[in-house]
Amino acid sequence: MITVKARSNFTENQVEALKRDGEVRGAYHFELYIAAHGEKSHGSFVTLFKNGEHICQTGEHQTSHFGKSANGATLLLEVGEVVFLRLWQNSKIYDDQNHHSTFSGHLLFTM
Repeated sequence: MITVKARSNFTENQVEALKRDGEVRGAYHFELYIAAHGEKSHGSFVTLFKNGEHICQTGEHQTSHFGKSANGATLLLEVGEVVFLRLWQNSKIYDDQNHHSTFSGHLLFTM
């Protein structure tokens, strides 16, 4: 699997500062949305991981037209735990200025 790098306007130092300042034990909700143009040879699949453990996935293999898929999870995160997406090998997703493919999360409540 290939790790997906998010496009953002944050520098590496700003990201590290957010990690330090935002470390709070609590329940977080994450949502993943992907989109892709159909293609016979490539599906569109991603997996959500917490500290390297498979949590959930979303995807489809559509041979033509434009397809979308979504999933989400609510997780208890301890300080320092990491959540990330991985694009499956031989999979493709599509994005442009309309943000068809997104990954977001937010704190529901502290614990």
